[in-house]
Amino acid sequence: MQMGHERCGTTVGAGLLAEQLTRCEAVLYDFDGPVTRLFHGYPTLVAAKEVKEIVRAWLGGPLPAVMEESEDPHGVLLQVRSLRLGVGLLEKHPDSFLRRLDAVIEAHELIAARTAEPTPGFADLFAGLAEKSVRQAIVTNNAPKAVLQYLVRQWLLGGVHSIHGRLPNEPLLMKPHPRSLLSALSSLDLPAEACLFIGDQPSDLAAAGAAGVPFVGFAHNDAKFLRLRNAGADVIVRSMGEISDVLRLARRPGQPVRADAVHRRR
Repeated sequence: MQMGHERCGTTVGAGLLAEQLTRCEAVLYDFDGPVTRLFHGYPTLVAAKEVKEIVRAWLGGPLPAVMEESEDPHGVLLQVRSLRLGVGLLEKHPDSFLRRLDAVIEAHELIAARTAEPTPGFADLFAGLAEKSVRQAIVTNNAPKAVLQYLVRQWLLGGVHSIHGRLPNEPLLMKPHPRSLLSALSSLDLPAEACLFIGDQPSDLAAAGAAGVPFVGFAHNDAKFLRLRNAGADVIVRSMGEISDVLRLARRPGQPVRADAVHRRR
């Protein structure tokens, strides 16, 4: 997709976002990014290194190059699962091994969740949606226990309808697969068009598209903005506060929504 005259510093699709917020009955959040920067003070490469050491010992030799270079523990987990399917070594890749790797990643996520801080602007949006009786849920590739720990620590759990996270023995159902979103829709008992999903990765956009849920991209830096725009996101905000600004206008009874009235937070 061509960027044309768009600048990375501008919000894309404010008018469409206003329409979405006017009609949505529930907002779904990706966890790491829109809610909190989970690994901001605890790099993911620490978790990835431990997972790779276990896989290397299990293989009894070097890892495939793509796995060796990865600093994403979720990516390594996916590659292990893909290897299982690719070479058909079912007997060497039992569910117990995947669960072991998942437990290692979960342990690191729990450590990170102890010190993770809210994404700027999230608390105001969370409170604003609650005031409007819009239900809120988490759909994430992270472990549900880590999400739960964070929500309890931040006194947010009471406002969250449900958490839909990674399954310990089936990493292929992580986003971009729509399983977590479909699980949330079922739990909320709402159709896809009545919800809104806020995510910060192209995989979030792909999952939303597969589930039929309207998507808002959150890009706190230019690199994320470009990735989301090039992946086809129609709505992208640069801060969670921008969504709150639109919400205040979109939810004001009897007042038409003007996209150009949205205050841009730099």
